[in-house]
Amino acid sequence: MNNKQNSRMLLTALALSMSLSVGMQKAQADVTVGNWSDLRNAIQNATGIITLDDAINPGLIGNRGSVEVGASNLTIDGQNKELTGTILGLNPAQHIILNSGRTLNITNLTQSQYERFLYNNNGTVNISVSSFSNNDTSTISDRERAGAAIYNAGGIINILGSSFSGNQAYNGGAIANAGGTVVIENSTFDGNHTTGGNGGAIDTWSGTTTIIDSSFTNNHANDNFSLNEYANGVSGDTTYAGGAINNNDGGTLNIVAQNDDVEFTNNYVGSIQEGQWPWDPDVDNRFFNAITNNG
Repeated sequence: MNNKQNSRMLLTALALSMSLSVGMQKAQADVTVGNWSDLRNAIQNATGIITLDDAINPGLIGNRGSVEVGASNLTIDGQNKELTGTILGLNPAQHIILNSGRTLNITNLTQSQYERFLYNNNGTVNISVSSFSNNDTSTISDRERAGAAIYNAGGIINILGSSFSGNQAYNGGAIANAGGTVVIENSTFDGNHTTGGNGGAIDTWSGTTTIIDSSFTNNHANDNFSLNEYANGVSGDTTYAGGAINNNDGGTLNIVAQNDDVEFTNNYVGSIQEGQWPWDPDVDNRFFNAITNNG
């Protein structure tokens, strides 16, 4: 066999080896899961798209620890399946942790009943057409017990066409934004509340939160305050409450009616509900019951 034939054989073998390697990488990149063990493993190790092909309930064992996203860019496609946990009052509270330099994309996911579903530690999260309900961090001892669905620690979160309902935390019933950037568009917040602090649906401090074409209904901040303190809080003199949204500590809050209204309905603080202030109900609801903006 001459050198030319040897070279051709080596090239053919190399091409076949590369083809098999690419095929194996592709098989490992995109995975389909139907139970918590496989989902947890995929979050740690997969590098492409994780697809849920069945409803998943981690149960008691699944909720006893957190799982960190391993890939630099990972997508979870829930296929509208339910991911349901069990509230145990354990630490650590966050179920999925995203660290700096990583991106997590979540779409078509129906998630409920976790002690904080996602902790974003300086990463980037993109969420679309998903729902987050009945998550609860109020019973844990974690000092960062704000944001029952999502806690954003200096990262970037983009939310589109999603819903948050029935979530409760000490501060920021559904979402807490601590020094990061959150953009929420065409989404709904209904019936979220705090057990003792500010921002029935969202609490943001030292960061930027932008709300576009979204609605807030029946959210409740269970904070104690006097009428004078609350009125001053609206003008920026003190930091108080926010039945729907609370913004403070140098944060920036943008409310944008781009293609639709940004609506606030029946949000309230403590025992003070819409219509109980001596102002027009729309103004009362929009500016006093709904938002405190002390950035």
